[in-house]
Amino acid sequence: MKSITRKTYQNALLDLYERGFALNTIAGVHSTGRMLFTKAIELEIIKNDPTQYAKLPRPQKTVEEIEAEENEVKYLEKYELTKLLQTAKEKGLTNDYIIFLTLAYSGLRVGELCALKWRDFDFKEHTLENLLQSYKSSN
Repeated sequence: MKSITRKTYQNALLDLYERGFALNTIAGVHSTGRMLFTKAIELEIIKNDPTQYAKLPRPQKTVEEIEAEENEVKYLEKYELTKLLQTAKEKGLTNDYIIFLTLAYSGLRVGELCALKWRDFDFKEHTLENLLQSYKSSN
């Protein structure tokens, strides 16, 4: 362990990339390496962590490659949404159905849904108070 420098560690990550390993695999190797070297420092086997400033290799796309990619709109077809909601209702965890139903029909993003409080729901009017306030302030 003592002979591994930042340069040798970074070169090892680059070697994995050049040998065709998936980025997720390389990220897993890096996470494991960080844990090992952190423990080695804790146990006073080494003084410096060679993983500290390591960068994961990322493929560089050209402008032409980016422009050539199709920007595919991702959404569920009506029958797919129906199946998702039915599965959530029958086999999901306690609040899965209401969560997916709210996301599907409100247009909320997940982070926005997480920020909601029960008091934001008006069950009599079937509205979300935060949505109404946001809509009113933007118009």
